[in-house]
Amino acid sequence: MLVSCDKETKEEPAGPDVVPALKPNDADARAAAVAEITEVFRAYQQATAAKDGEAAAGLVSQATLDRYELLRSHVAAALDESDGGPARKALKSMKIGDRIMAAMILMRIGHTNIQNMSGRDVYVLGVREGWVGQRTFANGGLGPLVLNGAVATAPVLTDGEETAASWRFVNEGGWRIDLTALMNFADKRLHAIAMTRGISEDQLIDEILGEMPAIAPADQWQEYRPQGGGFAAQFPSTPSYEVKEEGDTKLQVYSATSASQGTFMVTFTELKSPVSGEDADLLLNSTAAGLVKGAQGELLGVREGVAGGLPMRVLQFKVGDRLSTAMVMVTATRLVQLVVVGPPTGDAAKLSLFFDSFVDLEGASPTAAP
Repeated sequence: MLVSCDKETKEEPAGPDVVPALKPNDADARAAAVAEITEVFRAYQQATAAKDGEAAAGLVSQATLDRYELLRSHVAAALDESDGGPARKALKSMKIGDRIMAAMILMRIGHTNIQNMSGRDVYVLGVREGWVGQRTFANGGLGPLVLNGAVATAPVLTDGEETAASWRFVNEGGWRIDLTALMNFADKRLHAIAMTRGISEDQLIDEILGEMPAIAPADQWQEYRPQGGGFAAQFPSTPSYEVKEEGDTKLQVYSATSASQGTFMVTFTELKSPVSGEDADLLLNSTAAGLVKGAQGELLGVREGVAGGLPMRVLQFKVGDRLSTAMVMVTATRLVQLVVVGPPTGDAAKLSLFFDSFVDLEGASPTAAP
């Protein structure tokens, strides 16, 4: 959250969706619900502290993810029209908290990426990079729970004392944290701060964004066709190039690293003569085994496949706590390896983007994502 919680005054319930604080008659059912909610809260604290966006996304309500999709779609639409257009007007008419979050989304993701992401993707990235959820849940405790059917609320605790803010949980086939309640609270608090200080909301937004720590440039996924590389593929940034020689073998390596997603590599070894059939299988198997051994990794699984009529192997392995996925294939002229060395929790969307985008311009068809 962007604002602190007041320890003295509690916010009065408002709106038609606020229901009386009634407790279930079944004491056992209530105890089970309280235990589940408490565990969800604890798990969410751990997920945000570990910057595990996928785990955190599985613990929040659909309304939370819908809120991020609304923000993402407004920002994406506003970027594609001139000033004064309907999307820009809609963005400017949003509440102050949403406008701050929209600005943060643009600052951290950028125009190219936001068009290809979902609201859930934005949320996952925000947790992973530490600008969503981490500070709020590290500092806020869970007060006494009040249950009313499929909704539960509890005061946010700061230093063991109740504040004006409330946690909200909803049962969607399992209890989930509904962050829209805190987002709405932040809107009201920020508006009150601007009024008290006698400044406009826009001025307060500028101050808040200006005080945020510097951030690394956002990944800019786009297609690259390195000169002389003979391939096309999507990378998060301009890939570097190096040549590694081992005896008579020359390995050409193109790689790009994303601070949040890991390292993406395309490597080639020129074949002295075409290989097929059993020879191709032997080459693929030995290359896959050598890849894991060379990285001192632990093989998690390997499967055979065909991409564009070409034989291939897809394998997953771990190096320390980092999950790696590789695709090895034989073309008419080259042995090709696509390797992603990712964070402890891999991002399936980025894996698919990378693998699906690869085209061997010397004759192979696009690959199929593992």
